[in-house]
Amino acid sequence: MNANQAKQLHLKELLSRLGYEAKREDKGEFWYLSPFREESDASFKVTRDGKGWFDHGVGHGGNILDFVIRYYNLPENGIREALRKLDGIWGYSELYAPVRPPEAFSEPARVEQDAVSSIHSAKKWD
Repeated sequence: MNANQAKQLHLKELLSRLGYEAKREDKGEFWYLSPFREESDASFKVTRDGKGWFDHGVGHGGNILDFVIRYYNLPENGIREALRKLDGIWGYSELYAPVRPPEAFSEPARVEQDAVSSIHSAKKWD
């Protein structure tokens, strides 16, 4: 995942995957208890489009990458590390894994793959 792809992700979905649920919705904005500190009144806002956040308790906000950097206490220039964290949360590393050509399979795996192909071919004629 690159930075542009990350910025298309919805912060509400990220927060849900991290175990946070909105306490209320007001004018299309989602309000949470801050994931950065203990509080009893929701002061953490996610924008309507899900592209931005603002923590009114500390006066700080940003985009999804800013959130991940702050949440995981990464260095301010930790974009690459933040992207890796998002890859792990969304499972993108599996989606972008290169497909191995048949010659890359070991011999037993190729035999197994051929057997599966034969079964599928046989089913077409039944």
